[in-house]
Amino acid sequence: MDGLGVGAGIEIAPLAEIEAELDSIGARYVPEARSYVVRFPVEALERALAAYDERLHDGLRDGFVGVYQRCPHLGCRVRFCESSGWFECPCHAGRFNGVGEYQADVPERGLDLLPVRLVDGIVVLDRGPVVTGRPVDGGVVTTAPAGPHCVEIRRST
Repeated sequence: MDGLGVGAGIEIAPLAEIEAELDSIGARYVPEARSYVVRFPVEALERALAAYDERLHDGLRDGFVGVYQRCPHLGCRVRFCESSGWFECPCHAGRFNGVGEYQADVPERGLDLLPVRLVDGIVVLDRGPVVTGRPVDGGVVTTAPAGPHCVEIRRST
């Protein structure tokens, strides 16, 4: 195990159920943790292992990461937008890619992250301290939005 102790995680669902939901919707919301479970793209794994906190590594290798719902700008609840495949903040239109890395507007960094692990075929989201989101640096995962954004960026004139 990872040293977090018994009961440190929230059992989400069997692996096959999570994979089916992520294939269909793109994210699984976990209300008990105020977080989402999302896939981490295998093509970005090597870069991620060099750039992400080691507490996330086991989950990344298994293809998952937890994304905390709170925007680092003012703490608004960020939602997953199915059409874009990104996380979008309704307060100031902050945009984060599908793994929570900063993409646009006012937030100072990416969304905070939580470790995910597989335990006997069950996806478990650790509820220990969150891992501070990545800095505004272009990110590790480079994916364009899959479609239209749910929140529009409004600029004053």
